Amino acid sequence: MNINTTRRTIHDGFDPSGWTPTPRTRIPGVLTTRSHTLQRFGDSSAFGAVYQIGNTDYVLKIMGPKTTKNRNIFVNEVGIGSISGIQAVGPRIYCYKETSNQLMYVMDNVASMCPPGKTCTSESINRYFGNRCPVETHPIYQMVYDTLMKFYQITKGWHGDLHTGNMMVLLDQNRDLVSVKIIDYGAHRKFTNSTVPNCLEDIFNKIETNFVQGRGYTAGAFKVPLNFQAYRKNQYTLNTFFPKSARGREFTNVLRNINRRRRPQPVVTPRPQPVVTPRPQPVVTPQGVPVAIPHQPMLKKVLNKINTKLVMNMGARGLLLAKNIGGRGLLLAKNIGGRGLVLAKKLIKNELNRRKKILENKERKKTANRILFEAEQAKIANKIIAEETAKVYKREKEAEERRKQKQIELNKIIQNELNKRKQNEQNVRKKLNLYPFTRQIEKKVMENPFAKQVYTKSKRKMYPYTPTNQKVYNKYTFDLNANGKLRKITK
Repeated sequence: MNINTTRRTIHDGFDPSGWTPTPRTRIPGVLTTRSHTLQRFGDSSAFGAVYQIGNTDYVLKIMGPKTTKNRNIFVNEVGIGSISGIQAVGPRIYCYKETSNQLMYVMDNVASMCPPGKTCTSESINRYFGNRCPVETHPIYQMVYDTLMKFYQITKGWHGDLHTGNMMVLLDQNRDLVSVKIIDYGAHRKFTNSTVPNCLEDIFNKIETNFVQGRGYTAGAFKVPLNFQAYRKNQYTLNTFFPKSARGREFTNVLRNINRRRRPQPVVTPRPQPVVTPRPQPVVTPQGVPVAIPHQPMLKKVLNKINTKLVMNMGARGLLLAKNIGGRGLLLAKNIGGRGLVLAKKLIKNELNRRKKILENKERKKTANRILFEAEQAKIANKIIAEETAKVYKREKEAEERRKQKQIELNKIIQNELNKRKQNEQNVRKKLNLYPFTRQIEKKVMENPFAKQVYTKSKRKMYPYTPTNQKVYNKYTFDLNANGKLRKITK
C-alpha cells in the first residue's frame, strides 16, 4: 500500500487473520464484512498519513518506511492507544498490522467521538483559532484543562509532543466547541513514579524532573533519545499555543488560574474559647463571719504538699514550683502572708544571680575549652609541620647522598676509561718501539746493495720509530706505517 496515493481500495477488508487486535478489544465488525475505500485527509505528518475508511467511524494510519525508530514510535503509540479509558481523552486503537516496509493501525475518527444526539466535525486547535488569541474566559481553556488532567491520570504519563496540531476540537453544527481530544501518542513518556498528583503545578514539576532525568541528548527545547521520537515538556509547548498578546493570557498561566480556583480550600475549624469559671464569692453568715470555701482540687492538692515553712526551706526551687503552679501560685503566695512577697523577691533575686553565675561559668568554660582546643590544634599543626620538615630534609639528604654516590661512580668510570686508553696507548707505543725492521723488511733492503750498505751502517744509530717520526739514513727515507711495517723506500 503506497502512502502517497490519495485514494485506495481494500477489497478483502480488514481480515482478522492479517490484523492483530489490541488488548481488551476486537476488530469492529463493519471493517471485516466488506471492501472499503480509503480517502486521505487531515494535516500532513512526519510519521505517517491518515486515511478515512469509507463511511465508517474509523481511520487508518500508515507509517513508513519500517525503520527501528519508526517501529519504536509505532509500538509506543499502539500501547497508549489501547489503554483502558483512553476514549475519554483521545481516539482508541483497535488493531494493527506490520508488513515488510510499512506499519499501520486502525483507530477512532475524532469526529465520531461526539456526544450522543449530536453531529460533530473535528479540527486542530491551530486551524480553528488561526492567529487569534482567545480571551481568558474562553471555554477552550477549561476544556484543555479537563482533557489534560484526565490524560495524565489515564496514561500515567505525559504527551511528549503536545502542540496545537495534536489537540483536536470537536465542533457541533453551529461550530461551537463541544470538547477537546488529544491524538498522536508516539512521543508519550511514562512517569517514573506512577502516582499522578491532583494539582497541575505538581504535574508540571513532575514533568520537569522526568525531562531532566530522561535518556537522550538535549537539543534546544527537545530531548532526543536514540531510535525514539524526540519529546518536549508540556509546559513549554502550551506557552506557544497562542500569540502572547497580553500578560496573563499565556496558556499555562490560564490553566494555573483554573487549577487554583478548582483546588479545594482547607477547612478552618474555629478555635474553641476557654470556659471561664466565675470566682466563688465568700458566704457570710448572719453574724458577719465568713465561712471558708473549699479550695479547687488543684489548689487543694498544692496546699496539702506545700506550706510556708516548706517554701522557705526549698529556696530557689520554690520559685520554680510557683511558676509551674501558674496563676494559682500567686494566690498561694498571698495566703502565705506578707512574708511570701519578701520571700518571692528574695527567691527571684537569688535565682537570677544563680542563673547569671551559671551563664558566666558556661561562657568561661566555653572560652577555656576554645583556647585549649586552639592550643591543641596549634600543637598538632606544629608537630605535623616538624614531621613534614624532617621528612623533606631526610629526602633531600638522601637525594644528595645518591647524587654524590653517582658522581663517584661516574668519576671511577671516567678514570677507568682514561686508564684503559692510556694503557692502550702504552701498548701501542710499546709495540711500535720494537725494532722497526722485521725480517721481511731486511730481506727487501738487502736486495738493494746500496740500501744494504746504508741499512748496515745506520743500524746501530737507528732510533725508536713513532707514527710521526721518519728516520732518514743518508739519502734514503724508510717510511713505516703504524704497525712498524715498511711502506716504501725513497731516495
